[in-house]
Amino acid sequence: MKTKIFAAAEFRRILLVFCTLLFSSGVAYGQVAQLNGVSFAHGESGLDVILTFDQAFDYKSFTLPDPARAVIDISNADLTFSLGAFDLQGSSIKQIRTGQAGEDLRIVFDLQQRMALTTAQEVLPDESGYQLIVTLAERTPTMVAPVTSMWRDITVVIDPGHGGNDPGAVGAQGLQEKEAVLSVSQALGQLINTQKGLQAILTRHDDSYVNLRERLAVARDARADFFVSIHADAFNEPNAQGVSVFALSESGATNEAAHWLAEKENYSEVGGVDLSDLYGKSEVLRSILIDLSQASTINTSIQFGSEILQHLQPVAKVHGKQVEQAGFMVLKSPDIPSILVETGFISNPEEELKLGDEDYRQDLARAIYSGMQSYIGGNLPEDSLLAIQQQSTTYEVVSGDSLSMIAQTHQVDVSEVRGLNSLSGDTIFSGQQLLIPPSS
Repeated sequence: MKTKIFAAAEFRRILLVFCTLLFSSGVAYGQVAQLNGVSFAHGESGLDVILTFDQAFDYKSFTLPDPARAVIDISNADLTFSLGAFDLQGSSIKQIRTGQAGEDLRIVFDLQQRMALTTAQEVLPDESGYQLIVTLAERTPTMVAPVTSMWRDITVVIDPGHGGNDPGAVGAQGLQEKEAVLSVSQALGQLINTQKGLQAILTRHDDSYVNLRERLAVARDARADFFVSIHADAFNEPNAQGVSVFALSESGATNEAAHWLAEKENYSEVGGVDLSDLYGKSEVLRSILIDLSQASTINTSIQFGSEILQHLQPVAKVHGKQVEQAGFMVLKSPDIPSILVETGFISNPEEELKLGDEDYRQDLARAIYSGMQSYIGGNLPEDSLLAIQQQSTTYEVVSGDSLSMIAQTHQVDVSEVRGLNSLSGDTIFSGQQLLIPPSS
């Protein structure tokens, strides 16, 4: 049966109705999850902090930049020993702090520097408890743009396929898919980060392997607006050619809600609605909400992918005239529009030659970037810097002006003017062009 595609406004309305029904039902909170063990290990991705609880739990995780911190909020949880007694010398963690807010436990890792954060929850083999594995990457992602204002950047997570011991497809001349797509992804990330208000994050920066679920976790932890996976196609017929763009198929989405429920992944928010109180209370409701979100996200992904495919056509031969749909694992985030771009057939000798050419890779990256700009420009989130810039007016500073006077005249806060114009202080000069945000 074909899944209904909901418009964004209709989707939000349905979610709110479901949540209202749930919260009015008076479902009682479950038992308190007890933290009864902490250990540390150096994994392939960085430092792993393993928190062991006696029962299932729900949680949120995020990072803060200044000072650098990683924060884990665990609902309905408690601990009976101090985490401050651990010897952290030589690690990336300065200290561990905890706090209790009602029934919720907050764990804060004060870090030596900004680090990438990924999390995963697992059931112990003997089902005697549950572990939260907090991974702090020891290499800060190089493509994260610095925060320049009080409004948020639109975040695009770029996923170069394969890597490490997984070369992907290999052409007749020996070109490996993992090498070509990393080059295209890095060029795309650099283009995105040249535009103020956009931010690119790569799931891998070198010839390393990242499993598929970890790629999704990078997007989730980054609160990504879009996810773009870059690959190269292959076929047993060497004449197959052309670029393709894929979104998730409805059949590929069918069992995904069941996976998140079974694995107890952290989906504390879907489609702008807080689901943090749903954990363990109504699996049916949670499944319905994830299904609805995924249906809406697939629709957005197709529109986003269509713009990119249109901009690829002048650069490369096109294999499919429209966005295709398939059940690729990396496209299964329920509320992050996600596409997979096949940059050509590495099994085709002519296209292998092109994919090995740095100039052609740059052309592909520029085409993908142009398609992104086209779609994002017409669908700006209201709280994004780009949306505020679009609504702003320009003011030319004259002699005798001060920043506070300009802000007062336009009925805006002086900090908003600083943030929008990336000013570190209040110094301005005659003739300077300032962007003035709309009055609140």
